[in-house]
Amino acid sequence: MLEFLPWDVYPALSLDRLIIVADTIRSGRRSAVLDHEPSKGDDSWTLGCVAYRRICYALTQATQRFPWLTVLPEEQNRFTFAVGSIPLKFYKGDPDDPPSRSLAVSFTELGNIQTCFDYGVVPDRNHILRLAIETDSTGDTKNVILVEIDEEGNGTNSFTVPELATSIRSMTPSPIDLGPPSFTPLQSEEEQKDRKEKGTGTEGNGR
Repeated sequence: MLEFLPWDVYPALSLDRLIIVADTIRSGRRSAVLDHEPSKGDDSWTLGCVAYRRICYALTQATQRFPWLTVLPEEQNRFTFAVGSIPLKFYKGDPDDPPSRSLAVSFTELGNIQTCFDYGVVPDRNHILRLAIETDSTGDTKNVILVEIDEEGNGTNSFTVPELATSIRSMTPSPIDLGPPSFTPLQSEEEQKDRKEKGTGTEGNGR
């Protein structure tokens, strides 16, 4: 797949919005990882189910803070949301090999795409967009990648969404090196008194 800047093709998918969505996904999955207890019988299936529900809940809650983020009405056990006018789904796995269930386009998604045309917003009707969640050995999120997929189910373009903390660090200016501080030693009271007396004597001799 080629790397692309999503907002060049889909203006609603600005960098700041994608970072917020990806950070919400990371938070939802991390909460599931922290609660995962293999010693009590939890396994990868348990983690996957809990992580999915936690991410759905986190995105739903986020719609209360971000008016551009909406959850679309779906059938049970399906979850579709939209950033601006662009419908999205997410899945855990390789961005180059999305699972078949993630390639299915629901009526809700099709309806939202049609609404885009009705309001003069023209998405790419030949592609769908998915967020691939790559995980590490602990099950926590390693990368969130926006994938553009064509009608044959092949990924055509991708964009790795940076983490929120990384983006904040990149916007923080580098510290200015002022060098080591220099100090001028203060005169002792005796030195000040002696200097004052010498100065007075000089003035007296000059009169």
